[in-house]
Parts: sequence; structure tokens; C-alpha cells
Amino acid sequence: MNDRKLKILFSIIDSYIIDGEPIGSKSLADTYNLDVSPATIRNEMSSLEKMGLIEKAHSSSGRLPSDKGYRMFVDYILKNEMEDISKAKKSDTIINLLDKNYHNAEDIVETATKMLAELTNLTAVSMTHKNEIKMIVNMELIRLSDRQLLLLAVFDNGLIVKDSIYLDYEITPDELLFINNVLKKTMVETDINEVYNNLNLLEITLLNDYKSLLEIIEKRLQSQSFGKQNREIQIEGLGNIFNFKEYDDLSKAQ
Repeated sequence: MNDRKLKILFSIIDSYIIDGEPIGSKSLADTYNLDVSPATIRNEMSSLEKMGLIEKAHSSSGRLPSDKGYRMFVDYILKNEMEDISKAKKSDTIINLLDKNYHNAEDIVETATKMLAELTNLTAVSMTHKNEIKMIVNMELIRLSDRQLLLLAVFDNGLIVKDSIYLDYEITPDELLFINNVLKKTMVETDINEVYNNLNLLEITLLNDYKSLLEIIEKRLQSQSFGKQNREIQIEGLGNIFNFKEYDDLSKAQ
């Protein structure tokens, strides 16, 4: 493709990104320094359309970029290593976002998604696929106060459950030590399909005085492990969608 076609294509893409509306040859000539007449631009636009790089907007004489046109635009940028003028600012943003401790893969994916949304001013979506859970590799109840506990459970697929539990009765340190010892012996490194059966058995045997606590633990483990077992969707910068001109039209926004 010659330079003139490329310049016209990129001008159409630039216009559509900014205004969200198709653009005609006269508007291109008036807005962009293309050094050619509207008639020449029309001919080039016709060629670009035949190449599948732009599309005609209904009965309008305006054109808008196609998926193929956008792909060429992105490939050109990557190939020519065009640098953003705000690189220094974005580098600072990356450093700030990464300046934290990560405890699991979920934290890393969440931060990366936020980073992508902030750097691009777009909506970023990520999906992580989790391996099937087979067992709990570690589990502990930590006493935060007389009536507040922190449940920590680590599954073999890397998922970490961290959840506060509030009780309507007090648990002493000795009681908590006993409960933790029982839970670790019956829950840790046990087939996940047996874990909840074991909890139910404990409710009527060793830990029958703590039935309500065990019920809470079971619900938290099920909701946070099985509910996220297969995949997790992370969405950041959702409001950035409305930065685009086309969404000034309420029907399009809906």
C-alpha cells in the first residue's frame, strides 16, 4: 500500500476514534493535511473500501474503519515501534501499580487488568481459567477478637480464601486451638468431595458445640471455591466506555 492510502486510512481511523462518526472526503481534506483534493481522496477511499479496510456507513457518503483496517493500524504501530509521548508518565503509573506485595495469581491478574484500563483509558476485561480443585492444602482460623475470626484456606489450584467470620458468642484461644487441630486433621489434604461430608460429621461429633461456626465455614468455602472454580472474569474501567463520542447517543449506550 502506498503512503497516501495509508495516510488516508489512518486519518479515517483517527477521526472515527475521536468523533465516533463516519467521515467523508471533503471533511478529511478540511481536517487533515493530506495535500490532495477531495476528488483524489474519494478515489483512494474507494480503493480502501475494495481492500476491505474501510466501510460505507449506510447510505451516507462517509466511511468508517473496518476490523481489518483497525488490525492494519495496530500492526503498523507494533512494527514501527511508535512510542507514546507520555511514556514517562505511564512508566510512573506502572511502577505505582506494581509497587505492592502479591499473595496469589488473582492479585496479579487484578492489578494487570487495572493497569491496562488506566494506561489505555479503555475498559479492560480479563478471564482466568482455574485448574480443578482437588483438595485443601492448608486451613486455619485466626482469632482477631473474642467474637471475630479470620478464615484462611489454600486450595491446591492456587486459590486462597480469606474471609472474616463474626460470631454471637466468644471463643477462647484454647478452644480455637482445639478447633484448628480438628479441622486440619479432617480437612487438609483430603479429597474435596469428602471435605463437606467431614464438616457435617464434625457438627454432630467432636465439634457439635460449634455447629454454627462450621456451617459458616462450609458456606464460605463453597461460595468462594466452587463458585470460582472454572474461571473468573475481571472488569476494570467500565465507565471509560462512555469516553467515546458514539455513546453520546443514548440508544447506542443502552
